[in-house]
Amino acid sequence: MRRIGQYDILFSLYTGGLGDIFVGRAQGLAGSDGLVAIKVIHPHLCAGDDFVDIFLNEARLASGVRHANVCEVFEVDTDGDHPFVICELIKGQSLSAVLETAAKRNEPFPWEFAADIATQTAKGLHAIHELRSDRGAPLGLVHKNVSPDNILISYDGRIKLIDFGVAYARKLLSKAPRGSPKGKAGYMAPELLLGRPIDRRCDIFSLGAVLYLMLTRQPAFPGAVETERMRRVLSNGLVPAEQLKPDLPDTLGYILDRCLAHEPRTRFANAAVFCSEIETFCASQGASVPTGELTDLMHRLFAAQIQSLKTRIITGARSLDRPSSPPPPSRK
Repeated sequence: MRRIGQYDILFSLYTGGLGDIFVGRAQGLAGSDGLVAIKVIHPHLCAGDDFVDIFLNEARLASGVRHANVCEVFEVDTDGDHPFVICELIKGQSLSAVLETAAKRNEPFPWEFAADIATQTAKGLHAIHELRSDRGAPLGLVHKNVSPDNILISYDGRIKLIDFGVAYARKLLSKAPRGSPKGKAGYMAPELLLGRPIDRRCDIFSLGAVLYLMLTRQPAFPGAVETERMRRVLSNGLVPAEQLKPDLPDTLGYILDRCLAHEPRTRFANAAVFCSEIETFCASQGASVPTGELTDLMHRLFAAQIQSLKTRIITGARSLDRPSSPPPPSRK
């Protein structure tokens, strides 16, 4: 595949459960960036019209979100039998990759970093939750898959929430295919695992599990297999973060407890309240993440990957910009 819609494909970036992700460029933009990420749904998932319709509808809803902490969706369409989504290309790494690489390199990851990443992610979530129709009616959009794999940190230190592939608006729930819930069990709220009605507080639970991981460097609901992680979530088998990290500030422990409460009514009502709690605490501690610190960390951890991506982009762009060979002269 060399082209999808109005976009030339430079190279394949990643293959996930829903589809392949490519780096592409809008046609006719030789000499400028114009780079995008292209998600093309796996052919075997396109066999059922219901799935394609729901996926495209949800992606179109997501395209209405405009926020600095949310990966922007530019276009949703089909090319022949290939449904695709064009979105912002984020040059960076997932939070899970950052934490794993930092641990291997013995790089410190202070709680100030964790608080800043969680706050920015929450701001993006709130923008999703607050999305309204053209007539001003709340859409009730819920991400449902907040996890360290779906929070990206760009190489210049920006935080972006990605992947609306399993997000559902209330009006689409009745059409959703039945089956096991999608997502990562250790980050899914109990009501989601049980198939009960959900709202934005389900994403608050997931964000709390992400914050727990950043602060303690241990998963909130560990387990060798998914069923074990599900059992821990459903049985409320959470080890208090203070037991794993005795020097954890009390306020952060309280915030974690609120986010990870088994009953939704006990959690923070929305992501804005979560943000306010963390920002108030950080202000009381005089804590902040100085501009450039997270960028410096990303460049220390991923220098090779940054250079590799630059090289692949340059090589791919040159292959597109290279003029085709002129036809051989005709012989008379």
